[in-house]
Amino acid sequence: MGYTNYWNPYKPEEHDWVPKEFPKKLQDDIRKLVRTAHAKGIEFESRVSSKTIQIKGSCEWLTLTYVKEREEGPWHNQRFGIDNWTFCKTAREPYDAVVKGVLMLLQHYNVIESWSFDGDPLEKEYADAFHLMEAAGLVGRE
Repeated sequence: MGYTNYWNPYKPEEHDWVPKEFPKKLQDDIRKLVRTAHAKGIEFESRVSSKTIQIKGSCEWLTLTYVKEREEGPWHNQRFGIDNWTFCKTAREPYDAVVKGVLMLLQHYNVIESWSFDGDPLEKEYADAFHLMEAAGLVGRE
């Protein structure tokens, strides 16, 4: 059993104000978070573009995408996308902090409505994500 992260996306087809792709500033902030995590020795793979955000650790991975067609390959065995599953498990691996940080950013940029996880916000896994965001310079700004 590991940490499970959940999110509630806004659906672009239901809200005309939701971006049809990930905003450039969001992509830049996620890349900054990824660089900071790698500098701290957290091992994972990532892909960030205007249509797809993927964080892949040793367990399940987080994939959010605006691309609706299914693709095949190691990154696309399942879709945890805007239109599909809305959770991922991280098996208590260090990249859990990165996944939570990405979810914080997605909510900040109004890509998802909310997010949660199977733990207490005062517990270590939330604190680790907050400290990673802080180290990346992504806390306390507009």
